[in-house]
Amino acid sequence: MATELDNELDEIERAISQLKRDFEMYFCGVSKQPPVDARTKLDKIIRKQGLNQGFSYAQRFRFTTLSARFNTYQDLWAKQLKAKEEGKFAAGATPLPPSREAPITTKIRRTQGKAENLFNQYAQHREKNGESPPNMDIQKFSKLIDSQRDALIKKYRCKDVEFYIAVEEGKTKLKAKPLK
Repeated sequence: MATELDNELDEIERAISQLKRDFEMYFCGVSKQPPVDARTKLDKIIRKQGLNQGFSYAQRFRFTTLSARFNTYQDLWAKQLKAKEEGKFAAGATPLPPSREAPITTKIRRTQGKAENLFNQYAQHREKNGESPPNMDIQKFSKLIDSQRDALIKKYRCKDVEFYIAVEEGKTKLKAKPLK
């Protein structure tokens, strides 16, 4: 009977690892649906095993460890699902593809050719996200960046401003970060 319980604990451990991979694939955009059914099934198995009185001390310890790991993952997945539904993603979480959920940051400092590079990347990201092309040419874009830079330097009393492209909630945005 001890080997049967050990086999069941091995199966629970494999199921937790597989479920973790499935959720990572979902958060990375590989799968379209979260593996909710597999999580529910595993939760029922763990709850059923929790009622088992036939564990040895070592098996009870192993089961408790597996159960705690599963509960920790469930909390993490719930937070990540909430963040994904809200259109944001917490730092330190499993990275998402650059399509919509995770901000894409391309840091570009000011020099003569950088404005054109930034404009080209901005246009590429808009096209990639299915948005219309920018409604300005490179000269207007460069003037906009220069005026924004000057205003931000004055406002934040910083040395320079770093512009980058961010894709948030499916929309391409130009963002600025003051540099001290």
